[in-house]
Amino acid sequence: MPPKPAGKGKVEDTPPPPPQTGSGKFYFKNGATYEGEWMKVPSVKDEAAEVKPADAKAAAAAAASDQLDAVQMMRHGKGLYMDGKYKYSGEWNKDMMHGTGKFIYASGTTYDGQWDNNEYHGTGTFSWPDGRHYEGLWEHNRMHGQGVYTDAEGHQWSGQFFNGSGPGLTCLL
Repeated sequence: MPPKPAGKGKVEDTPPPPPQTGSGKFYFKNGATYEGEWMKVPSVKDEAAEVKPADAKAAAAAAASDQLDAVQMMRHGKGLYMDGKYKYSGEWNKDMMHGTGKFIYASGTTYDGQWDNNEYHGTGTFSWPDGRHYEGLWEHNRMHGQGVYTDAEGHQWSGQFFNGSGPGLTCLL
């Protein structure tokens, strides 16, 4: 058998194209809006969940649907998301609050600080409408590490917080 010519019969892996990016305003079905930077990426299909259509008409409809689902829009970069009285202004990474940002809840409570995959994580300030606030370190949505809690009367409690509570805090007068 003669040897194969170099480069023939070999399938080379080509990297996927870089994601398309841009900025604009999006309207969600529930009435929420997002205005800011975005990224368009190929959708990931769950092959195990795929159902094969029984007839040609259904197969054509499924193919058209697959083409529509071939890309996914993600909030990515800086942007403003508003859903009723909830608002987040800050950085996004692959559709998750990630980086620095401020979330305002319907009650008026706010969190302003660092985020990691939709969680308070890093340095941040949580403030209640009655004047109470905590400023310090966060880990997985909980006060964790060095911080200062100020109550509604202005008394400050400083020290190490652990998993959302502050055993052994010192009141600063």
